[in-house]
Amino acid sequence: MIILSSWSNLRVYSSIWKFIPGVVFWSIWKVRNSVVFERVKLDRSSIFFIVRFRLPKWFLEKFPYVPIQADSLIGDHSLTDKSYVSKVQCMPLICWRPPSVDFFKMNVDGTVRFDGLVGGINGILRDWKHFTLLTFSESAGPSPPPLAELKAIKKGIDIFLSSMWVPEGRLIVESDCKSAVEWIKSPSTAPTFFSNLVKDIVSLVSTKAYIVRLIPRGCNCEVDKLAKEGIG
Repeated sequence: MIILSSWSNLRVYSSIWKFIPGVVFWSIWKVRNSVVFERVKLDRSSIFFIVRFRLPKWFLEKFPYVPIQADSLIGDHSLTDKSYVSKVQCMPLICWRPPSVDFFKMNVDGTVRFDGLVGGINGILRDWKHFTLLTFSESAGPSPPPLAELKAIKKGIDIFLSSMWVPEGRLIVESDCKSAVEWIKSPSTAPTFFSNLVKDIVSLVSTKAYIVRLIPRGCNCEVDKLAKEGIG
């Protein structure tokens, strides 16, 4: 109790530091429930990765206007201390914008439950007139977050290719996952575990001259909400 009461004083100028105790205790409690009630076998090292993934998510729920991608924070939590949180938390969100004429925009998102056992992929296809043409939502199974994001991008492209709108314009796929987009732009940088899926996406994108680009979380809020509702 003493360390909890003085926790925030240990790093006074860190904006993410105060989130750590709550995330750790909540993660342990959730894992405990999974083991007891769902008979999930989870080794201790997995708890570390669950906490590391959950911490940025909690932080960005509190400060949604901070211009840092969640997957970047997973790799380096100290990025929040360089983002001037107090100065940006009143900034307006960047809203979704329609594509140019003769383009279609597919916003996609892959979401994984904090224990990593349930995942979902979702997408919304819209045109330059703001019309929603179709949506998709399906289970992605247990997978790390970047894999779910890649699956969502691949699924979005596949669905568009089988749609009636292919002859009418080019496709823009937007994702708020920095690592997934960077791997598609530079396939050689993708981890081995993801390389085959990345190559499949690159093949589709290059053949059809489609565009895959990174957007801020604020531009992807609708599909992000759809994804979270899908996994419960």
